[in-house]
Amino acid sequence: MRILILTDRYPFDSAAAATGWFTQHVRSLSSFASVDVFCFLRVLPRVRHMLLRRGTHRPRLRPWRAVRTDGGATIQFLRSIVLPDSLSWALTATLIVVQHYPALARFCRERRPDGILVHFTHPSAEIALLLGRRFRIPVCIAANETIQVYRSEGKHRGIRWMRKRLERADAVITQCASHRKTMCDVIAHRRIHVLPLGIRAENLAVHPPDLPPIRCITVSRLDDRLKRIDASLSGLAYARREMQIDCVLTIAGDGLLRKKLERLARDLGIEEHVTFRGWTDWSRLPELYRRHHICLFASEAESFGLVYLEAVEAGLPMVVNQHAGVVAELHACSNAVVAIPESTGKEVGEAIARIAADYQAYRTAARIGRTRVFEQFSWDAHARRYEEFMRDV
Repeated sequence: MRILILTDRYPFDSAAAATGWFTQHVRSLSSFASVDVFCFLRVLPRVRHMLLRRGTHRPRLRPWRAVRTDGGATIQFLRSIVLPDSLSWALTATLIVVQHYPALARFCRERRPDGILVHFTHPSAEIALLLGRRFRIPVCIAANETIQVYRSEGKHRGIRWMRKRLERADAVITQCASHRKTMCDVIAHRRIHVLPLGIRAENLAVHPPDLPPIRCITVSRLDDRLKRIDASLSGLAYARREMQIDCVLTIAGDGLLRKKLERLARDLGIEEHVTFRGWTDWSRLPELYRRHHICLFASEAESFGLVYLEAVEAGLPMVVNQHAGVVAELHACSNAVVAIPESTGKEVGEAIARIAADYQAYRTAARIGRTRVFEQFSWDAHARRYEEFMRDV
């Protein structure tokens, strides 16, 4: 079996990437298929993206074309001159087609892939649908973003553009039950499949520090209000002031909202109890998680939520919004998940106090539930699901 993947998210430098799930995903597919990835690198990165990566992580100009192998897959990076998505998704898609359709058509004619997989419903979906129609290749679009995220960024034209491409795909891939429900509310498609991501099974050799204080951690990009980092800050203040809990918070991540969140911490009087760590390499996250006691992630909109699995990997109890991402599946696996009905400071603060009152029981439940989560969300299971799905398509 040969699979062609089109995306703009494959990391050029995997070692310094914000997340490693895409490389792990491609390696899983390579266990049963020959995989070719074409990643469209933008010549003019969005201003928002430039601001998100500071210092050594600022976007650098890459070669116009680069090819390498990674885990058995062939990765080709293609430079693309496009407009920011906020100006025109349709024109950006047209520019990608004009620049890269001839080369990709030649690839499909010579290699004859059995399926085309598009990750994120970005402008490369247009070129995938054209190739699929011309060469009679099924096109599957992995709708990794949530509709709420697009709306939060004001991209209403992007929502309409995305819906039309999803409706034309042979199959739509989601990553959890809640995301599938969201997609079903948006498009009427007969083939919407749930194919969750995986997580590495790391060794729990590093133990959390002694109590108190209760060390909480939040890992998120700081450019999306729906991540509700403000609720984590308000929850910490509530737990300290109203519940008399000695707790501190580390926030790993960076983005345009950082200064506003730092001001909020000062206004709440918890500045000395909050550490803004900034952008953190994903390979260092496991050790960072294990130096804490509780994971706070009150996000209201997730298509999956790798943060949940990263916390499970570290054996941490979690405070999460019950309506987001893969929370429902995790709650069935572990009694260490405190799922709050809404992301408010009061709810988060009371959840911190509940865990702190019987921390050892929650910690034990997290370690027991960890085994069950790995059985459900391992990369081996991910590969088996995708192989069955691709053969069916």
